[in-house]
Amino acid sequence: MSYHLRQEMAATAPYINDEQLLLIARKRLEVNEAYVFNEHSGACLMIDFSSRRQGKTGPTRAELDASAYGAMLALANEEGVIDLEYQMASSSIAGLSKAQRVEAHYLLGGEAQLFVGIIGFEAPCRFYLYYNDSLRDPRDRIEMEQILNSLQLLSAP
Repeated sequence: MSYHLRQEMAATAPYINDEQLLLIARKRLEVNEAYVFNEHSGACLMIDFSSRRQGKTGPTRAELDASAYGAMLALANEEGVIDLEYQMASSSIAGLSKAQRVEAHYLLGGEAQLFVGIIGFEAPCRFYLYYNDSLRDPRDRIEMEQILNSLQLLSAP
């Protein structure tokens, strides 16, 4: 997480120190985000729910496609990313009306990487599931696919 956060902050705060980065990470964790993380391999799933503004309708399929494509543009522009190949397809998660999945394989610093993103909407929230895997442990991908395939969205009363 710190690598991606440092990359994100590079444009606005190029000389940020580790203590400042930790404070930003803690603030980020206070919002509607959760992480599933393997500390040994570094594989990480970020889960983010964002409420839509009152009166704003849900995104169209084309808007979800554009959001997934935007995630790929952001990944392609990260420092050190080369040989990016990706596929996009609609995805289904129990309890959701619509979702888009993007899967990308690329090299970062000469090392193979995997990114899986699922972007979707169910009123009143848009959600993002972003999985990053440095492919150090093949069990991570298997377990993450099991998690993603077993997800179910339940709305609170």
